[in-house]
Amino acid sequence: MMLPIPEIELVEAGKVSASSDKFDSYAFVFTPEFTKSSDSCSGLFATSAVAQHLSAINGKDKAFSKEVMLSMIGEGHVVVSSPTGPLSRDYDDVRRFGDAAAKAIKRLRQGGFRRPLLIVQSPSQECSAINDPLKDYSKYLEVSLLAAMAESHEALQTRESNPSYVEETKIERIGIVAESVEGVKEAIEFSISVEEGRRLARDIGSSDPERMTSLKAAQYVEDYFKSISSPHVTCSVERNVQVLAEEYPLLMAVARASLQVPRHAPCVVEIEYRSPDQSQVQEELYFIGKGINYDTGGADLKVGGNMIGMSRDKCGAAAVAGLIATAAKLKPTQVNIRARLAFVRNSIGPDSYVADEIITSRAGVRVRVGNTDAEGRMVMADLLARAKEEALASDSWEKARLFTVATLTGHVRLCYGPYTAAVDNGAARSRGVAAGLFRTALSSGDAFELSTLRREDFVIIAPTETTNDVLQCNRSSSIGTSRGHQYPMAFMLTAAGLTSPKKGKKSIFIIK
Repeated sequence: MMLPIPEIELVEAGKVSASSDKFDSYAFVFTPEFTKSSDSCSGLFATSAVAQHLSAINGKDKAFSKEVMLSMIGEGHVVVSSPTGPLSRDYDDVRRFGDAAAKAIKRLRQGGFRRPLLIVQSPSQECSAINDPLKDYSKYLEVSLLAAMAESHEALQTRESNPSYVEETKIERIGIVAESVEGVKEAIEFSISVEEGRRLARDIGSSDPERMTSLKAAQYVEDYFKSISSPHVTCSVERNVQVLAEEYPLLMAVARASLQVPRHAPCVVEIEYRSPDQSQVQEELYFIGKGINYDTGGADLKVGGNMIGMSRDKCGAAAVAGLIATAAKLKPTQVNIRARLAFVRNSIGPDSYVADEIITSRAGVRVRVGNTDAEGRMVMADLLARAKEEALASDSWEKARLFTVATLTGHVRLCYGPYTAAVDNGAARSRGVAAGLFRTALSSGDAFELSTLRREDFVIIAPTETTNDVLQCNRSSSIGTSRGHQYPMAFMLTAAGLTSPKKGKKSIFIIK
């Protein structure tokens, strides 16, 4: 069962003092402007004594603008002040607000406080740059609130193994102070909806490989969507191994070794969100999520400690499930969303698939296996082919947008560290899809990096003999291969039959 989101209450600035009985503490997130003049926040505090208290500390303590601090206001309340730090340097972005809010809530939880009132100073106009996406601070309030809610979350296995600790430390209510209520209610609704999806994703993605086996992950997703009873969302699970083998031969090649252990069996989850107003639909979105709940590497075994963390190879599928959970709450009218999540364990055993095997994909493409540790592209390619078929068969094929979402590959981490990479094909690039994601993600504090699909990527996966049409992978790991996270997209496009659109329908695209 998911951990409920704390009650979120909007408090008008002029009523901060009157609401003091509802909250046991203050969390104040402030910008460099406050250290210059406490008057820059006078509208937030109104008649509260908090402003004078913080102003006095600011005047005496040189560390005020650098460190998270907890102090007492009289005998009743405490206030944690948390600075954003500089906002105008080349590399600063809206995450400064999220970081500061998270630190404030964390400190209050450590002190035993459960009902914080979050006061966030708005960024000055001088910090923002219209033409620089890094300086888009328009969603500073949403980013702050999302960080506060994330800090109030506990992992699923912590909740299950130590419920008394969770009960003792839970955040019950978060107040959010605003100078004007205009637009803030919408910001709160958006933030709560996003956090709902993120909590579902965290529970699936962060749990260990036995708590969240493929079947248990699917059950968790299915149970969640049953619990919300949304008329706009349907969810089903295909668990029949024979059906999976017929529909998704590449996926089942990866799953073969896991069949020796019944609890490790694969499955595919299908979730569909339909707009409440079909006349408003502008895009048909198809998502494929990689749900490798554990990756041993298969016959090309991960060694030297490189298997650690592979229970999180299902985070792509977890993120897609979370996306639809968010959509179910926000009820967007301009999109329909169909998602398939490939939950599979890449085990090693006597029936493991191995390099040199030639397997025909759902799209009829003969795939030569080069490395069994390149399983993510295998489990997604057939699901991508099915999405392509459904899009082409639809009367609204021109509105189709195909996405794969995956922890694919280690090369991305090597290139970009903690950031997600977006790679689009020609049709997507011409519409600025990845570029749009880049800007939107920055404004929401969830940054992307952009990578480009190039001709060299198709050279890497070119067939080696007349017996096959595409090479799945070379013998090296992704981090040991030039363009190690770009060329898997070339493979998926080819294996799914997306390099040769039928019936002249060339506007279908994929972004990885």
